[in-house]
Amino acid sequence: MIEKIMSRIGYGKIEKSVVGPLAGDSTMFKSLRELLNTSTSTQITQPYKQSVWVFACISKIIENMMRVPFVLRKDAGDLEPGIITSGPLYDLFQNPNPLMNQEELIRSTMGYYCLRGEAFWIMEGRDDVTKIPKEIWTFDPVRFEPVHDRNTGWLIGWTYKGKTEVSFSVNEIIQFKMFNPYDDVRGLAPYEAAKLSSDQNYQASVYNKAFFENGAVVGGFISVPDELTDEAYNRLVKQFEDRHKGAAKAHRIAVVEGGGKYTAAKLSHKEMDFTEGKALTKEEILAAYSVNEVVLGSYVNIKSFEGIKSAHKAFWEECLVPKILYFENTLWSRFFSKIGQR
Repeated sequence: MIEKIMSRIGYGKIEKSVVGPLAGDSTMFKSLRELLNTSTSTQITQPYKQSVWVFACISKIIENMMRVPFVLRKDAGDLEPGIITSGPLYDLFQNPNPLMNQEELIRSTMGYYCLRGEAFWIMEGRDDVTKIPKEIWTFDPVRFEPVHDRNTGWLIGWTYKGKTEVSFSVNEIIQFKMFNPYDDVRGLAPYEAAKLSSDQNYQASVYNKAFFENGAVVGGFISVPDELTDEAYNRLVKQFEDRHKGAAKAHRIAVVEGGGKYTAAKLSHKEMDFTEGKALTKEEILAAYSVNEVVLGSYVNIKSFEGIKSAHKAFWEECLVPKILYFENTLWSRFFSKIGQR
């Protein structure tokens, strides 16, 4: 299985689109558009890595999910259900594959489920649904594509697309997915609903970073009566950047030569403050994941210890418990009930 799958894992390169400089750049140090495109991308392509709130929500869900013991029990009739501590099923979940233990498998599964809206288990060696698989693997759902019957349209398998393609029958795959009214097969990730808010929150952070790095309070801009030569333009830009670039050099006296005119800026960083906007987008991201601020360690809006307890209780009841029950029920209906053991 390692040779079959792991050697084929890989992401395609994401090309960064760059918008050219504005026509009026000769009258300013650099345009904001140029600053943003030369420093970092303003588009979120890896939300778990680029959005602090998406990362915080998913990480907190995973961390708390791992506090719930994963226990296999057998039906003992009228007696209390007995915990399975040996046998092929126990061994399978203790070491699902050569690269993962039980905790790593569940962490990855829940991580993909929250980030992508679905997760896949490859049940290696399960050609027959009544058999216990030899190994269980999970990979990024974006690499899986459904295979439909040409005549009926029914799902008949999945194709894993890495460097080469690997086909799996429906018996070899267990899919965990969130409700998606727009697709009968694929799940819908919370991030898709919060994508606009995430992009705005991220772009505001990128803007603030570029603003401070390139002159938090420059104080104005320079215009010249004639078009500057490349040499004159570069000298003027370098002169001003050396003297004014960076928040620590704000409000220094500007010296303009060659008929240039200095005009004081009318906008201040306070007027461009993104605090309220970032707070709003943060709330929308947290709402998409059903995670509250208290769980993430923020107690600004909490006035009592009872409020803290209620917030943690709400997180478990509204966010975690539904996922735990879904995970359990899916494993029962798609796996345990098929192998002839209770």
